[in-house]
Amino acid sequence: MQSIDSEQALEVLEQTSTDGTECWNNWIEQNLDAKISFEGIDFLEYLVMDSGGSSVLNFSGMRFPKGGLAFKRCSFGNADILFEDCDFTGGELTIHMPTSFGGNISFQSSKFKNASLKFSDIRKIRYVDFTNLFSKNSKFEFEMCGFERGFVDFTGSEIVGGFIRFYNCDAMLSLIALHEMEIRNTSIFFNRGLYEKSSITIVELKTGEGDLEFDDLRLVESDLHIDFEEADTGLVSVENCWIDGSLYFNIQDSYCPKLLSLRGTTIDGPVNLCATKFANVPDFTLTRINNHISFRGFDYELLRSEGVFKTIIDIDDVERIQRLKELAVQNGDHGLALRLHADEMRAKRWVSHGKFISMIDLLFSTFSDYGMSIIRPLICLGSIILSFPLLYRCYLSDAAVESSYADLLVLSCSNSLPFIPISREARSLLLDVMPFVADSLPQLYCLFAFQGILSFVLLFLLGLAFRNQFRL
Repeated sequence: MQSIDSEQALEVLEQTSTDGTECWNNWIEQNLDAKISFEGIDFLEYLVMDSGGSSVLNFSGMRFPKGGLAFKRCSFGNADILFEDCDFTGGELTIHMPTSFGGNISFQSSKFKNASLKFSDIRKIRYVDFTNLFSKNSKFEFEMCGFERGFVDFTGSEIVGGFIRFYNCDAMLSLIALHEMEIRNTSIFFNRGLYEKSSITIVELKTGEGDLEFDDLRLVESDLHIDFEEADTGLVSVENCWIDGSLYFNIQDSYCPKLLSLRGTTIDGPVNLCATKFANVPDFTLTRINNHISFRGFDYELLRSEGVFKTIIDIDDVERIQRLKELAVQNGDHGLALRLHADEMRAKRWVSHGKFISMIDLLFSTFSDYGMSIIRPLICLGSIILSFPLLYRCYLSDAAVESSYADLLVLSCSNSLPFIPISREARSLLLDVMPFVADSLPQLYCLFAFQGILSFVLLFLLGLAFRNQFRL
């Protein structure tokens, strides 16, 4: 790879200030595979004044070589650097300055294709503008940078492939905004760093496959706001972080196919999950939440195998559900706690329990939804009361087969509801007057006992459902 002397590049850059960007672009076309490195250069003499009277170093509209462009230990004063409407194809742009940088940097409406942009060891960054840029298979990295009253803005950008990464960065009174972006097969990483009185906001993000990762961050009096307009599969993780402010998570179409993980995170502010249905069980294990968490509209899918004997696909879902249940109880959300307990039992069925216990658990789920359904045991009890008279009719003598169904229905009611005072007297009277076949009385009494046992179980489930529904 050819390396171009920085003095030669500066001569062309100085000529560009008078002859226009065509001069630079023609020169780059002749040195397309070259690498340009500006190291220790004082750019103050190459600055121009914009219409607002500010000093700028203007690269707008220029192309850059595939070999890369590097600024190392350069001096820009408080000037702005403009890379607006530029074409970065196949190259690497590195800006490395172990000193403070007081100006703004703009990449507005630029194009990155198979390129790399890296900010390294820059302190006191004010404003970095990535609005309306297009990127394909490119990387954007901020490493060991500091933002003081800064603003990093990706609003309106489209990024396909590659990643955005903030590693070991610090921010004070700053905002990192990823608003109204469309990203596909792209991941966003925030790894390590301290953010004080700052915000990371992701608003109306349209995303395809890809991860959104926050790891080992300290947010002091700072908020984390995540809002998807559309989302595809991937991971949203806020792990091993300490958030002194609030955490807001929302997806506008109310369905999130991504896995949300807050494992190992401590949150001192409120948490709002904002009416989101997750495609799997969110991971709150090892998470400490010291404030209110809003579960309004919260839902998820418990992934199990197909068939009658469904088993849990991910055994870790049991622990995740248990932690969510603890948070629901802590938050006073009785209904959600019951539903989570039911899913915990479903997750353990056929895995943590033996076949007999699992079968009992399956029946409990079927006939009462783990004590949450009033209608299921009520329908079953009514069906027993209405159907058993047809069985009793089989034990009547031939002369009395046409006996009234109403009389047999009263007998059935007295067997299912024996605690009603009139039931015992009605049952004795009907047994005396109903012409049952004498030889069939042992079978008939067994049938009475069977109906009584079924009715007792269903009445218990009905009472349990009323208790759970109204917290009696």
